[in-house]
Amino acid sequence: MDLGGFCIHVFNYYKHLNGIYSLSSNPWTRSDDAGSMGTTSAEKSYYKLLNPTDIKVGDIVHFAVIARDANKRKRVGGGDFWFAVLTSDKNPAASTAGKIVDYDNGTYSVYFVAAWNGFAEVQISLVHHADATRFLDYLWNTQRAQWAASYEIDNKKTDTSCFLITSGISTWNNMCEYPHPKALGKTGFMCEKRNGFPCSSLNHTSLSTNRKKPAMIDEIKRLVKGHENLFGISNGAWKINRRLYSGPKHIEIKGHGYLVPPINLPYCGPNLERPISDGFWHDGIWTSFKCKKPSLDVQYVGECMRDKEIHLLGDSTLRQWAHVLVSLMSGHEIDDKIVKHHVKAYNFTLTFHFHQIRVGVVYSYDFNEYEVDVIESLRNPECNYVVVFDAGFYYVQWSREAYKDRLLHLRTASMELLARCPDVPIVFKGLHPRDHPYDVYINIAISDYIIHEMLQLARNIFNQPGVQIYF
Repeated sequence: MDLGGFCIHVFNYYKHLNGIYSLSSNPWTRSDDAGSMGTTSAEKSYYKLLNPTDIKVGDIVHFAVIARDANKRKRVGGGDFWFAVLTSDKNPAASTAGKIVDYDNGTYSVYFVAAWNGFAEVQISLVHHADATRFLDYLWNTQRAQWAASYEIDNKKTDTSCFLITSGISTWNNMCEYPHPKALGKTGFMCEKRNGFPCSSLNHTSLSTNRKKPAMIDEIKRLVKGHENLFGISNGAWKINRRLYSGPKHIEIKGHGYLVPPINLPYCGPNLERPISDGFWHDGIWTSFKCKKPSLDVQYVGECMRDKEIHLLGDSTLRQWAHVLVSLMSGHEIDDKIVKHHVKAYNFTLTFHFHQIRVGVVYSYDFNEYEVDVIESLRNPECNYVVVFDAGFYYVQWSREAYKDRLLHLRTASMELLARCPDVPIVFKGLHPRDHPYDVYINIAISDYIIHEMLQLARNIFNQPGVQIYF
């Protein structure tokens, strides 16, 4: 999915706007005549353009979304989860995300920056109605992650299952516990014990979102049972990612060229204010409205990383960074499963470390190197480090409490490194929507709504005064 197509959904965001941008006041009033109200319907809801028709490059484009139920009655509450994207597949190929404001009365504002000239397609989609988001909030607070595992000793092997336990459970029987307080806090990784196999003989674990491995889907079906109507499962018509077609399909943006960000943008760094638009894609190039984008010239990047130890701690999306970066700097393709590579031309070493207790893989049991352990090990007095980590898609199955525990301990380890090495760049890589091509239960299990809430939680933990971590 195009990263430019990730719209920010905001509960009651209008009350918390930072005042940097002059947004129009609420143009609607709330009705108290609710009647017998149904859930928001993408087929009956509509949107309209509030701008004058003469839209120019650099303007803020303002749409109103009016949520209605299946009987065309206007909704009187908020909480729906929307995506909004402005795109062009012509010349220029471009896209940008919309900022959504929820007025908590069934009406929403969608703001786009008109960043290029020509025609642009408007895409506003209802991902989940409010009742579904409330259920997904409940789901996120439920511990859903389970792993298939095995013990192996003296050429004997037996299967077991593993899971996470958060605070509040103080006793258990016949379990193997694999704690790591510095990484997991109150959360414990547990496996069912098997007679004749010591806990140290745990050999591998796996948890997969693959359709051929239905354990996770079975668990989601169990949790969703009785609530299938929220997602359209009971009648076979999914109520997920439904586009609104009642509204203008295109807008024309007049003027020439594309928008150039203001020259007074701050340099990229920690604790930056969030603009009304993060930026836009234009012919494959990202333009940021948040901070000054550095040169991507190979020599510039190489000199920036000269003599550094670069540690990427995360998932396959960070491994892609490693693959592209090292290939670019070394001038030749490398193995996509890179773990460690030294680039002689600029004398830097890049090491990729995969998440522990991760989803979607089978691996030998070795919980010795969590992200916090890697960060703790960085003790060179020259402080020639760059650290990038993420905590994203492999954690969608974790409960909110367990995920928050992990983020807080990542922050603690990062702040301790900054106390030793104040100038070391530490970067948290955020999340973006997933592709959901095949199964409604997969849509629920790795819901974009939960991913969005994870992103908001991460922002609250890492992007705040006093926490010098790039977000």
